[in-house]
Parts: sequence; structure tokens; C-alpha cells
Amino acid sequence: MSPLREVAPMAIKDILVLLDANSDATGSYAVSLASAFQAHLTAVALVVNPTAGMAFPNVPADFLISALENARDAARRIPEALAAKARASGVALETDIVETAVAGTDQAIGALARNFDLTIIGQPNPDTPGDRESLIEAALFGSGRPVLVVPYIQTPPLLLEKITIAWDGSATAARAVGDAAPFLDRAKEVELVTVADPSETDEEAEAATHRIRRHLARHDVETKFRTLPRAGDVAGTLLSYAFDSGTDLMVMGGYGHSRFREVVLGGATRGMIEAMTVPVLMSH
Repeated sequence: MSPLREVAPMAIKDILVLLDANSDATGSYAVSLASAFQAHLTAVALVVNPTAGMAFPNVPADFLISALENARDAARRIPEALAAKARASGVALETDIVETAVAGTDQAIGALARNFDLTIIGQPNPDTPGDRESLIEAALFGSGRPVLVVPYIQTPPLLLEKITIAWDGSATAARAVGDAAPFLDRAKEVELVTVADPSETDEEAEAATHRIRRHLARHDVETKFRTLPRAGDVAGTLLSYAFDSGTDLMVMGGYGHSRFREVVLGGATRGMIEAMTVPVLMSH
């Protein structure tokens, strides 16, 4: 019998970034992350085919075909600037266009993201119409893989001086901690925070995190602990702390709930995505 072989944990080596015409911040951050982890980066632009199925039955076919060709041309141009940044950083970049029917976008994105270690998507910009929130939902709930959401105002590259873990003891939070392991290994400081339950003392809150902090310590990740008094909603409390404390990356479970058989973002998750000012790694 051959001796047992020590198996190292999976690293981040294969990254997907979803791009549109307003993804400069997302693309630059993705290149910096791929460079830091010496990972392959695949940049995908999405084209929704209006001629597929019966999405627009009352619109002339020639108009829909023209719209499709225009969308394809625009999608081909999207990765050009990113390709130059990738070359300058020594990042191996592959570009692709994924074409879907109007009704099949969520399924296509979920299926695509399953083939990568990590999917990077830009935060929805309220001043720029788009479907990024639905893409985040599709990747988060349909892939089984972590999703990193980049603020549309992001300018710094990947920084890992400080990572904050938003811990609520849930299964999704536990999965996020596991998925974040390659980032936690590189961080100079890791802090685990909980948003205080009004009926719970600080001592009780800290005791409730003892096991997860001990688990991380066994992986050589030492954590500080802090209880955050709730100021408004949970998302607002976490974001305010992240900004004040100089967090470079937030790690949290992505909560969703069922509505008409579709999974949609839960309140705290949606609030985080809408108002975030730091990159957030989410898992479900």
C-alpha cells in the first residue's frame, strides 16, 4: 500500500470575471487579484439574444437581428482594455462571449461560474442601468462557488492588510470562511465580527464564536473579535464598521430566500451589495 500523500487545499488558480461596458473598476481589480494568486483569468461579456424564443413577439425580426449584431460588436470590444492591463501584469487572460436567451441568463451564468474557483462581478451602479444584481444572484445561488463583488467606485488593487469576517453562525457564513481560506492565509490581520443581538451580552457573543476562532487558529489564522452594536440594519452596521476600520475585504455568507421558486437576495445581502464601499466575498 502506498503511503498517504499530503494534499494541499485548493488554491485560487482559475478566476471568472463578468464584464460589461462599465466594468473598468471590476476588470482592474480582477487583474490585480489574478496577478497576486498567479491565476488564470477568464473575462466574459454577456450578450442577451433578443431573437431567441418568444421574448419580443411583436417586434420586427430585422430590428431584433440588428440589435443582436450591435450587442455582439459591443461585447467584442469590452475586454480590449482589460487585455492590455493583463499583459502588463503578466496575467494569462482568456476572453469569451456568452450568448443567452432572455429567459436563460440566470441558468447560463450559474452553470458557467461552476467551472471556476471564484467569480468576480461589479457592484450595481444606480446611475448606470444594467442587470448586475441578477448576475450576482445567478452566480451566488446557482454555482456553488464563491462570488467576489467589487464596488463600482473601487480604485485600489487587491489589498489584504485587513480582512473582516461577518459571522452569524450560519451555514452560509461557514462556507464563506472556507472559501476565503486563500485570502485569509495572506492577510496581515483578520477580524471576526458579529452584530450584537440586543438580548446578548458581549461575553455571550464572544463565547458563541469560540469554536470558529479555534478552528481558524488550527489553520494558523489568528483572529481578533469584536461585537458591533447594531446601528440601523445589519448591512449598515457592517458597512459602517468596514469603512471606519480600514477593512480591505469583507467575508460573509450570502443569504437568499425563495420567491415563486426563484432564489432572490435576502435583505441584509441586498443591503450590503447596494451600499458596499469595500470588496465583499460571498458564498451560499
